[in-house]
Amino acid sequence: MTRKGQFTISIDTELAWGTFDHGGHVTFREAYLQCRPIIHRLIRLFERYEVSATWAVVGHLFLDRCEKKDGRPHPDIVRPKYNWYPADWF
Repeated sequence: MTRKGQFTISIDTELAWGTFDHGGHVTFREAYLQCRPIIHRLIRLFERYEVSATWAVVGHLFLDRCEKKDGRPHPDIVRPKYNWYPADWF
């Protein structure tokens, strides 16, 4: 019996979240715009070479509810404040 190999590809798709506090939303803007097309290409490669894949998504999608107070979602979350970005990041 031939056994198939196994490997893990881990891709961080948080886009700006991981670099926002370092100005990444400006510095890496072009890279962020390429994220979705790259994922689509990766899926096509998986299909072409019959690679099984499992996707794990962490985030807002899994909350059981989204409450707003004063027009702000999730008022209980501590929000960072930056001199260079006056808006609510969340």
